Amino acid sequence: MRGPERSPSAEGRSGAEGASGREKTPAPKRLPRGVGSPWPSAPKRLPTTGGSPRRGGASAQKSGGASEPGRASEPGRASEPGGAPQPGRARKPKRAPKPVKPLTSEQKRDLKVTGIVVAVAFGGMGAFIFSLPLWQHGAFPRELAESTPHSVFETEGGSPGSWSYLDEELELHPFGDCVRIDGWRLQRPWQCTSADGTYVYTFREGGRPSRGIKGESLSVRGEEIPMSCTITGDWGAHYYCVPLAASPTPEG
Repeated sequence: MRGPERSPSAEGRSGAEGASGREKTPAPKRLPRGVGSPWPSAPKRLPTTGGSPRRGGASAQKSGGASEPGRASEPGRASEPGGAPQPGRARKPKRAPKPVKPLTSEQKRDLKVTGIVVAVAFGGMGAFIFSLPLWQHGAFPRELAESTPHSVFETEGGSPGSWSYLDEELELHPFGDCVRIDGWRLQRPWQCTSADGTYVYTFREGGRPSRGIKGESLSVRGEEIPMSCTITGDWGAHYYCVPLAASPTPEG
């Protein structure tokens, strides 16, 4: 035989009475995501200008590829046609070179005047340097040498040139050919000897006016006579020498 059937209301009351008799256990608290879990929390997603990949870039299509507000106004940022900003400064367009202006008539005149001044300055300097040897003044007059025995005269310029001498009677006699004697390279002196060998004239550096002569001396029958030579500033002038004792400006 079946027992008395329980109605649903009776079952609900019995269940409620049993639940009230049990101890109520508190529900566990939910911890934040990632705390107490062996797995790290996922990084937060940053907003992108091109829209989320799930939506297929719907936001980019709505905005027409424009970047986020605030980024477009930042200086030094350029965006591609897709809307993604690129770091760095935007390239400035190159400036076209300025065309060269032709010289005016005044500038041309100034250039001509400057060129003439420079040419005259350099020409004058060169002429001054070239003519310096010709501006030498004789230390004593030629008449003194012509009236002093044992004077020596250059009769032909060059290196060593041609030379003559005055004897005791003031008669002019030419020396023979001048030859180099022992010495150091170009410092070797020249030696000119008379026909009879009684007069020997010695000097260095040749007889050219531009170079001068040094160490000049005259030997008369074995007696050494120091000489003093000079030249005037005339064109084509030659040296003339007198014994140092007869010179008005003795050396040493």
